[in-house]
Amino acid sequence: TSPSWARPHTKRSRVPGPPQEKIVNDDYYNVPAAGGVNGSIMDLARYARAQMGLAPDVLSEAALDMLQTPRVYTSGEQRRMSSRYRGTVRDARYGLGWRIYKYGENGDRVIGHRGAVEGYRSYILFDPERDTGVVILWNSSSRLPNGIGFEVMDMVYNLQPQDWMEIDTPATGG
Repeated sequence: TSPSWARPHTKRSRVPGPPQEKIVNDDYYNVPAAGGVNGSIMDLARYARAQMGLAPDVLSEAALDMLQTPRVYTSGEQRRMSSRYRGTVRDARYGLGWRIYKYGENGDRVIGHRGAVEGYRSYILFDPERDTGVVILWNSSSRLPNGIGFEVMDMVYNLQPQDWMEIDTPATGG
């Protein structure tokens, strides 16, 4: 009911012109989500801080170990990540709600989770050993902003900059 909120947008890659505003699908509110929430960037940042162990009154060390322990190797995720991010992300595993990867040349452990509904996306990516991470929310169906997380982590690890968001890549198909 807020007068100021981010309306959903979608852009078809082969259709010229700006993204088109979408109507919020009320069905999302009629079916219980697997873990969906409406929140602000500050809400997500606080959640990421707790997941990094910076709010032990919210999530204990034992809870974090349980959630973030790699349990299953996810070959499909690994193929997608290797294809898109050219070997920067390796050894894709799944914990309880979290993806756990080895990142960059040194194989630093990063933890992340992506989420989406039509017209909205979110991404958390962090290194709990460094108390460092990034949270991203955007009101578009585009997957390109996922690259923000990788550009930030490249800076954290002093890796060669990459154009993960394809800002400097010529557009194709329209």
